[in-house]
Amino acid sequence: MKKRLDLVNDCYNYLKAQNYEKAIISGIKAVELYPNDFEANFCLGKAYYQAGQLNFAINVLRQAEMFATSKQDLAAVYNWLGNAYYYNGDKKLAEDCFTRAYTIFKSIGAESEAQNALDSLEELK
Repeated sequence: MKKRLDLVNDCYNYLKAQNYEKAIISGIKAVELYPNDFEANFCLGKAYYQAGQLNFAINVLRQAEMFATSKQDLAAVYNWLGNAYYYNGDKKLAEDCFTRAYTIFKSIGAESEAQNALDSLEELK
């Protein structure tokens, strides 16, 4: 049986290669074996998003939100959720997520990420 890190790395490597189907398969395996793992859920959510499966992405990213272990991770989840909600047609929830991402990124001194979240907020207007 593959270890958690191997499964998560497989997911991220397939994402980087833009092979979203294999990223999803690897992500599902990781989440099945490690359902409370932030990275497994986050990678799977990103893979679903990149594949255009926005409802699945939102559901899995909400799981990742619950398992985030740092402010950086939580802000990253909100940023991805903001995009998923936006492209799924829910500007109100997108705005809420981008605002949360901006606030957290700003509070931890992640200026470029905060600016990206702020730019996303501006695009909603």
